[in-house]
Amino acid sequence: MDAELDPALLPEVNRLLDGKRNAPELKTIPRVESLSRYLEDSITEVRSRIVHLPEDTGRGWEELGRLFLSQLE
Repeated sequence: MDAELDPALLPEVNRLLDGKRNAPELKTIPRVESLSRYLEDSITEVRSRIVHLPEDTGRGWEELGRLFLSQLE
């Protein structure tokens, strides 16, 4: 968070986290517009960047599956 988040948004994030920590499980809290805008803009930016990346279709899940299973043993 410290490396990527605009420092101006940090107080909003901390308020949101505090509210979520201290609220009952099912309580909803109001939308934080500045954070919503930041997230929407970030998603748009990432999507525009990944369009230019080559598609990696050569790898399957086998290696990751083997690694996962080896950690369970």
